[in-house]
Amino acid sequence: MTTSSIMKRCTAKNKHPYITLSLCRLPPAETTSLQPIRSKATLPSIRGSWILSVIPDQARQDFPVRMPLPTSKHFRWLYAITLAAVLAVLFFLNPTEYVFMPKCPFKLITGLQCPGCGLQRACHALLHGHVAEAWAYNRFLIYAIPWLLSVIFTEYFLHGERQMRWRRVVEGRVAVGIYLVLFVWWGVFRNIEGI
Repeated sequence: MTTSSIMKRCTAKNKHPYITLSLCRLPPAETTSLQPIRSKATLPSIRGSWILSVIPDQARQDFPVRMPLPTSKHFRWLYAITLAAVLAVLFFLNPTEYVFMPKCPFKLITGLQCPGCGLQRACHALLHGHVAEAWAYNRFLIYAIPWLLSVIFTEYFLHGERQMRWRRVVEGRVAVGIYLVLFVWWGVFRNIEGI
C-alpha cells in the first residue's frame, strides 16, 4: 500500500485555511514503512501506530476526503444540551410514577442504597421548589449541587487564565478526591443509619 493511498483513507481538515490535518491508524506492518511527508509545513508525531502529520495546502488535491475535527466547544455544547434534556425529563416526569425511569442496579442486587440512590427523585422535587423533600431523598445534594454549579460556571462563563485557575481549584485532584471520599462515605453512612 503506497503512502498516497494510505493518507487518502483518513484525511481531516482543520480550521486553518492553509493546512490540512491528517490522522491515520495503520496496521503495525504499514507503520514501519510509512514515511511522513517532509516540508516546512509538516509536523509529524508518531505514537504507537498513530500517524499525525500536517500536509501542505498545495498537496490537498491528493487527499480529497475531508471532515471537521470535533473541538472542545462542540463537546461543551453537547454536554449542555444533554444536561438540559435530562433536567427537562426530570421536571415533567416523576421518577416514582413511571416504571421506565432508570433504577439503581446496586440496590436491585444487594438491597442496599448506593450513594446516588434518590438523586432522580431529589432533582424532580428540587426542580419544583420542594427543597425539604429533595433533602429527604438524598442529602449528598448539599455538596453535589454547589460543586456541579461551580464546574458549569468555570467551563461556560470563564475564559483564559481565570478559567485555568478555577479549573485547578474546582476540577483539580484535591476537589475531585474530596468529592469521591464524601460520596463513598455517604453511601456507607446512609445504610448504617437507614437514611
